[in-house]
Amino acid sequence: MSSDTSDARGFIDACLSAAFPGRARLIDVSPIPLGLNDLWRLLVEVDGEPLDLVLRRYRHSITWHTDDDHQKAEREALAVEHARAQGLPVPRLYGHGPSWTLVEAVHGHRLLDGDWSAEQRADAVRSLADVLATLHAMPTPDGAFPHATTAVAIATARDRATASGDARLVAAVARLRPLDEAPPVFVHGDPNFSNVLFDDEMRVAGLIDWEDAAIADRRFDIATACWFLRRRAPELADALVLAYGAASGQPVADLKRWIAFATVRAWAVSAALRAAGAPLKLFTTEKDQSEAERRLGEAGF
Repeated sequence: MSSDTSDARGFIDACLSAAFPGRARLIDVSPIPLGLNDLWRLLVEVDGEPLDLVLRRYRHSITWHTDDDHQKAEREALAVEHARAQGLPVPRLYGHGPSWTLVEAVHGHRLLDGDWSAEQRADAVRSLADVLATLHAMPTPDGAFPHATTAVAIATARDRATASGDARLVAAVARLRPLDEAPPVFVHGDPNFSNVLFDDEMRVAGLIDWEDAAIADRRFDIATACWFLRRRAPELADALVLAYGAASGQPVADLKRWIAFATVRAWAVSAALRAAGAPLKLFTTEKDQSEAERRLGEAGF
């Protein structure tokens, strides 16, 4: 057994002991090679019953609203418990600590990883729109949730751009201005389609990865989802906006500016993550950077 494997097993055992004191037996463990944190799929026996779990260890303290965020685990735990209590399809929480969360494994499909029909893709978009509309209508939770505004996001992006030494990013962030904001709601923070799992009927089976949750304008969520879709499946972005407007009863205003804002914010976050050692290629190409600048221009920034 390598030292890395031994260290991981010690960490896993400690988390299970904290979540299920004296009651858990680890049957199987396998790493999940996704995302920027450590993830393991665990098959565990607790009180004689099998549980299929996912353990996450946070490897950096960067979120979209701050550079030194040490409340991710607490925030994710509070977020999934609050959302689950309101009936949203989120994984059940089994435990958390200063740097980890332990939740049930969600079984489902990712929309952009499969060869789905146009009807199935439309169903998936409508289902996510319904979930986001429900989320944004929920009571806001108490706890470690920042009240994020566009002014806060710009200040954070400006610091990240300066630290990166990337003159093109510095110039892009300098063009941003605070936007008119609606009353804040509970937002997921990163509802891109890699954080959504669908069942066989293309209904949302699980909205996962709540470390970026905040109290903010609902358009932080919608614009982030649209930014992601316009890179991977642009034909679905407008469908999501229309479906969200129908589900929420609130058409999404000024979306072009919000998407431009989300794009530059993602550029700044990507730069900060690379500086922290994450192997990200986002916004390292002429195409990505030119697209961000084009969106700024079209949005009037």
